[in-house]
This record gives sequence, C-alpha cells and structure tokens, in this order.
Amino acid sequence: MPEGGTTAPQAILQPAGLDELARLLREARGGPGLAPWGAGSQWARWGRVPGAALDLRALPVEPRLSAANLTVTVPACWRLEELDALLAPHGLWYPIDTGDGGAATVGGHLAAATSGIRRTGLGPARDWVLGMRAVLADGREVRIGGEMIKNVAGYNLHRVLVGSLGMLAVLVEATLRIAPRPERHVTLRARFETPAAAWGALSPLRRRASTLVAAEWLRAGDGVEVLLAFEGPARAVDHQAAEAVREIRSAAGLAVPAGGGDGGAAAARGGDMAVYGGEGVTVVEGDAAAVLWDARRERLLSPAALRLRAGVRPSDLPRLWAAVAEVFAGRPWDGIARGYGGVVEIVVPAGGDAAGGDSARGEASRGAGQPGEAAGCAALVLDLRRRAEALGGYLQVRGALPGTVEDLPWTSASPDGHLHRRLKAVFDPAGVLAG
Repeated sequence: MPEGGTTAPQAILQPAGLDELARLLREARGGPGLAPWGAGSQWARWGRVPGAALDLRALPVEPRLSAANLTVTVPACWRLEELDALLAPHGLWYPIDTGDGGAATVGGHLAAATSGIRRTGLGPARDWVLGMRAVLADGREVRIGGEMIKNVAGYNLHRVLVGSLGMLAVLVEATLRIAPRPERHVTLRARFETPAAAWGALSPLRRRASTLVAAEWLRAGDGVEVLLAFEGPARAVDHQAAEAVREIRSAAGLAVPAGGGDGGAAAARGGDMAVYGGEGVTVVEGDAAAVLWDARRERLLSPAALRLRAGVRPSDLPRLWAAVAEVFAGRPWDGIARGYGGVVEIVVPAGGDAAGGDSARGEASRGAGQPGEAAGCAALVLDLRRRAEALGGYLQVRGALPGTVEDLPWTSASPDGHLHRRLKAVFDPAGVLAG
C-alpha cells in the first residue's frame, strides 16, 4: 500500500497490468473519481487526499538507462531515491530536488511540477521530460514524445501533463534527461538588511554565472539571508563563486580584492570571505552545505496552520517581500523566496515562533487556526492576495488547518483558467480523474 499515514486515501486500487488499469478507469465513470497515488507527499502539501486512488506499483514497467545518450526511462511509481540509486553507479543523476529527500515518486513529482531549488539554473521540471507513456481517462494508452534528446516528432503534449495534478491522464512511465554528477558544490551565505539591497547585489549574477543553480532568500529577523548554490566543474565553480563574492562586496561598498581567478574562493573555503558590520559572505561546502539546504527544507515542512505561495515578476520580489512583512507584522511567520523566480513560500506556524522571526507577543503569539483566529487569518490572506495581484502576481493557499480559510478561493483568479478547463474537457470529459 502506498505510504502516507493518516493522509492515505480510503480506497486503493492496484491494477496488475495496463488492461486492468484501463478497465478501472472506464468503470469509474459517474463515480467520485480516481487519482494516481504514489508516496502521498504532494497530496499532503495541499492538505487534501483523494477518496479512491490508483497504486501503480504492480504494473509491468521496467527501467531503461541510456548512459551514452544521458536519458533514462523509469516507471512513474518509482521514488526519486530509487532513480538516484540506479544512476549513481554511472556517475549520473537526475538533478531536480523536490524538497522531500527523494521520497516523492516520479509520477507525483511530474504531476505537481515540483522543480525544486535548482530551477534557477536548470529550468523547470518539464524541461527535463522527453517523453511519457500514459493511460487516458477513457482507457486508451498513449505514448508522447520519445527517448532521445533530439526528438522533434509531433507536439510536446508531455509538457501539458507535467503540472496537471493527475487530472488529465494516468502517467505510467517517463523518459527523463539526466546529467553527469557535478564535481563540486559551493554554497555562499550572505546577509542583507533589506530585500532591495539583496536584489541590487544579486541581480547581475544570473547573467554571468553559468554554474549558479540555486538562489534563495530566507527570512532572518528584519532582514534576509541569501543562499547561492554553485555546481559543476571545480574550476568554473571556484571562479564564479569568487566573482559572486566580489559583486556582493562591491554592492556593499567594500573594498574588492584586485585580480581574478579562483584564489578567493579557494582561500576562503570553509570560512568567512568577508564580514562587514555584522553582515558577511560565508563559503560552505560538502556535508555542511547539505545540512544548510536540509535546514532550509525543514523550515518549509515545519508544522503550520497556513501555507501560502505568492508570485510576482522577479524584479518585484523586494516589494512582495515587504508586503508580506507588513501584512504579518507582529505575528510569527517564516518566508523563503526563489531569488530569481519571484516566488515566496510563506509559513504561518500552528503555534510558537517561526524559524526566521522573533517571538510574537500577546494575541499574535497564538498560531493561526487557534480559537478566535480564523476570521483574522482569512483577512490576512485576502489582504496579501490583493497586494500580490496589485503587483501583477498571484497568491495561492497551499495548505490550512480546519477553521481558517475554507471559505476563500485557494488561488487567485487565473487568466489561464479557461485553458485548463478546455484541456480537462478534451482529456477527461467524464470527470473520471479527480486529481
């Protein structure tokens, strides 16, 4: 049975073959609907589960690795940690990090389009998908795309299925691009007093640092801490990390060491490159870097009464961050932003202090969702949604405790909503799939 603890669906169907899967889908017409189910990690993030689920682990699908072509075809029910175990002996990896330590399945990862922390440098998850095999809601099996990187035949319909939340088809297997494992990983930590200062220092880096794969902002009191991850060939990583330090020092009005090369990064590895007025740039590598990013992940997964995602144009990220701070002023909250993506993940704890903020006082110290807090919580969400939309962005409710925001739309009105409805009408007119 798929894992998921208390979040597991009430009924789980496990087809032994594609013919049986097709039959189950045809028989589900007129019912409450079915949904593919893997590890349950993506459903848990949304705070909801399907009534009836499809467990695909018994399907006869075998993995196929082409190390020379840097492609791999794997069952949708495989966990990402299983995929990594297949690739590691060949010095390869699938670099998308879904933020759950590899517990998510390939199908769940693609259905939710989780692109992870490396989206800055590696692009979204759909860019790493070459092809798919899926079963439509009427039971027909389809193959989309191919198993070669230079495959240009037909439409890229597999891109439509990535991010469809399992509402258009049941993914059986996927062909993915893979890459050589990087020689070196270096993370830089920098502290800024304001989001505007962080953006001013970091915005030039993306155009010049080809090994910059992740850039995230974390709330740190009234300021922000920025994490920059560089991965790739050792010499390129050292050189570009050193250049990034010089950019940050220059933006802070500090003396910039003369000369180029990677000497700065090599000399400072494991210690402070610069410290100025309580703010600094620190180089972190190896296990210490892994611990640092794991701690960032735990902040997002901490118990919460409310989880929000807001997005704007990247250049408006400082204004969005300031809006979040103003809306939640005096209340415990935590925030993590994709530095070049304009997206902020917001966590309002169920009780106690947020990881990145100070202790709240009085009534504000109670987490959202406590008695008497529901109306105030809904008002905060509406206020922040209005501010995000005024910047041309959106706000999504990603999860909430009962009694908080049930009466609110969970996402801003989307201009693409009509397109989503038309796709659903084409792929699943009977409403069989309840993703």
